[in-house]
Parts: sequence; C-alpha cells; structure tokens
Amino acid sequence: MPIIISQSGKNAIRLEPTRFAQEADLQQYIEDNPEAIPLDDIKEEAQFLILDREFPVGVGSIDALGVDSDGDIYIIETKLYKNSDKRRVIAQVLDYGAALWSRNENPELWIQNLERRLEAKGVNLNDLLVAEFGESEDVTQNMVQNFARGSFRFIVLMDQVPPALKDLILYINQNSIFTVYGVELEYYEHGDMNILKPQLFGAETRRKSVTSTGSACKKWDETSFFEEAETQLNEVELKAVRRLYDFCVEIADEVYWGTGEVKGSFNPRIESIGSKSLLSVYSDGRLRFRYETIEGNEAIERWKQILSQKLRTLQPIKDVFIDRRTEVAMIPPGTWTLFVDEIIEIVRDSLAEINFYDEGPG
Repeated sequence: MPIIISQSGKNAIRLEPTRFAQEADLQQYIEDNPEAIPLDDIKEEAQFLILDREFPVGVGSIDALGVDSDGDIYIIETKLYKNSDKRRVIAQVLDYGAALWSRNENPELWIQNLERRLEAKGVNLNDLLVAEFGESEDVTQNMVQNFARGSFRFIVLMDQVPPALKDLILYINQNSIFTVYGVELEYYEHGDMNILKPQLFGAETRRKSVTSTGSACKKWDETSFFEEAETQLNEVELKAVRRLYDFCVEIADEVYWGTGEVKGSFNPRIESIGSKSLLSVYSDGRLRFRYETIEGNEAIERWKQILSQKLRTLQPIKDVFIDRRTEVAMIPPGTWTLFVDEIIEIVRDSLAEINFYDEGPG
C-alpha cells in the first residue's frame, strides 16, 4: 500500500513499497532495529533485542533468536513474499523450536553455548542484557525457566504476510497451545531515509485464548507489589518506594503494573508524553527512568534533556548513568531511596517547566 509524505503539509510525495532484496537484508535490519518488531502489541512495556542470528539447532538454523526484558525467548523465521517456500514457514519455525528444546536438555548448558557464540563475536551476554534492559540476572533466570518448559514465542517475519498465512496464524493461536505471530514489514525508501510500517498478526486472538504457553507472566497489582516489596526492602527503602508510587499516581494518567514472573513493577504513563512509561520501579526497589524509549516533538525532547540534566546533579545517582543517548541504568534502592524527595521534585519541575504538569494552586 502506498504512503504519502509531505513537509509542513506541502509538496506531497507518494511512495510505493520497496521490497527487501534478500532475506539476509531483512534479518540484518531487525538485528540493527529490533524496535521494528511491534512488541507492544504482544505485551506492554517490554523491551526486545536480537541475541543471535543463524543459531544452529540440528535441523537447520534459526534466522534470529530474540529475548525480551521479561526473559521470553523468540524464535524468528524471516521469509520474503517472493519465496516459494513461504507456505511451509509455520512448520519450519515450530520444527526449529522443537529441535532447540530437544537438543538442549540442560537449559544452563544452552545459556553457556549462547554465551560462547556471542563471545566469538566479541559480545558478552551479561553486558548486552544490562545495556539493553538495565539488568541481566532476572532476564537470564526467566530465560532458563522458559527454555526448560519449552516455552517459546514464534514470529514469522515477512515483507508481506499472505492472507492464507494470517488465517493459519489465527487458527493456531485460537486452537492450540502454541503462540505464533506474523509480522509484516512494509518497507519504503525516500532519499537516504528508510521507512518501515510494521503490523503484527495473531496477538488479539492469543489474548482471547484460554490457554497460553507464554512465559509464566504474573499480573501484579498494588497489594501484591507491596507484599513482595516488604520481603525485599528495609523500612526506609519501602517507605521511599511507597512515596514515589503515590507521586506517580498523582501525576500520571495511568499507572501500569508489570507482568514479570519474579518481580513486579509499576510504570506511570502521561498521555501528553506518549504511550511509554516515564519510569519503572521494581518490587526489589530498583528504579529505572525509561525516557530513552520515549520519542516525540521538540517539547518532549526538551523535557528529556531537562530531566536528564537535573537527575545528573544528584550524587551518587549520577554515577550509574550510561553515556548512551539519554539512558540511565537500573538504580539500586540503596542509591536512590535516600533522595526520593529530591527525585520527585526534579520530575515535577521538569514536567511543569514545559507545561506537561500543572502544579495547581499553592
């Protein structure tokens, strides 16, 4: 389907879809741009990365092996619409999942094998997970548990998903224990710009299905979150988490509860900023500002800059910042809870400074 682009509402240009020349080009693109897979349509607030490509499983090689911040494992098979074998892609991706599980009876040994493959490419798995998700221990633990259960998420990634394949994906998700998604990436080029229009198929049916093999996600709420927090934190830390939660309820349009199997989280959203949460606080007391995932207009970019600069005035919080874009690492409870009032004031002031938050009278 063509799209129309223009600048300031003038000089409109009609762009027709441009096909990927090779499957390897599609694989490389999602490795470099994992956000092209619309994971938000599957689960909210999860982040995603490609761990490895051409991962061997005996019956062949998985095109792309991915993981999200909850430790869910994704087996991704890429196919171009022009390929004659696209009708067999569902059987192929399930075959890879079965082979991966059956050939690696010990999940810990599978993790070690993955680490060796990444180290051969100059990548450390622990460092990679920390850089992308802010921590690695819980992610790795959940990966091991999911692998032991043979609980994988399957994604068929194509430049165009045929109607028959969409129907098959819906049928499988409605009538089986498998979770299969189709992702269509419409690709356009304009000058030196690459424009992708991703669309996911199968998520809505899976939500309606009674049985699911996804990770043992837990639905947290205020009560369960703070019950877990009481077992993890001392009195001062717990009080600070409660103080920050009450502030988030005050300023946010919605506070979304995470679905982590081991640890819960609360995530405030402000509609004027977008659908992404401003920050996440976990039931073990860790705090992460998530504004690196928020994109928008000049006002939002200005707000991100203001917030980053103000947070960097706090020591020792400044020491845990990662100098990559405006990202901040996980801040342990012993570091931030003593400064909770200062953090709240900084967030409030940064939002008010660009009219994202009305402090009201008094």
